Amino acid sequence: MDHQIQKIEALLRQITEIRMEHYVEHELFSYQWWTLLVMLIGSWIVWWKLVDRSRLLELCLVGALVAICAASLDYIGSTIPLWSYPMRLIPVGTLLPVVDLSVLPVSYMLIVQYFPKCRHYLIASFLQSGAYSFLAEHLLEKMKIYQMISWNHWYSFVFYFGISLMVYWISRRVLQITKNERT
Repeated sequence: MDHQIQKIEALLRQITEIRMEHYVEHELFSYQWWTLLVMLIGSWIVWWKLVDRSRLLELCLVGALVAICAASLDYIGSTIPLWSYPMRLIPVGTLLPVVDLSVLPVSYMLIVQYFPKCRHYLIASFLQSGAYSFLAEHLLEKMKIYQMISWNHWYSFVFYFGISLMVYWISRRVLQITKNERT
C-alpha cells in the first residue's frame, strides 16, 4: 500500500480517538446533546401527528429527497471544511444527522403538505429558508452546535431555497409520471 495512504489512515485513526475522547468528556449528555436528541425525536413526533396519511408516499419521497440533498451537501461542506459541528449527537461522521435526517425532511414534507399550490409553496419555502439561515443557524452557533468556517448565512439561504425548488420540481414530476402511467 502507498505510504501516503498509510499515513492518512493513521491520522484518521488518531482523529477518531481524539474525537471519541472529546465526545465522552464534553459532548455526551451536555445540554447541546439533549437539545439535539429532542430535535431528532420531536421532529418525527410532530410529523407523525400532522402528516396527511393519504399523501404518505408523496411526502416520504419529498423527505427522502431532502435528506439525500442535505446529507450530501453537509458532507461536502463539513469535509472541505466550510463549517463544522463541535457538538454531536453521535461521535462519528462529519454530518449533523439530526438536521439532515429529521428536522429538514420533516419541515419540507409539512410545507409540501400544507402548501400544495406552487406560489404558496414558494412563499413558505422562502420564509423557511430565511428562518433556517438567519435564525436557526445563528441559534445553533450560539449553542456551539454549529460553527461557520468559510461560510455565511446567505449561502445557506441559497442552498435551503435551492433544495426546496429542486425537491418540489422532482416530486411533482414523479407524481405526474406515476399518474400518467396509471391512466
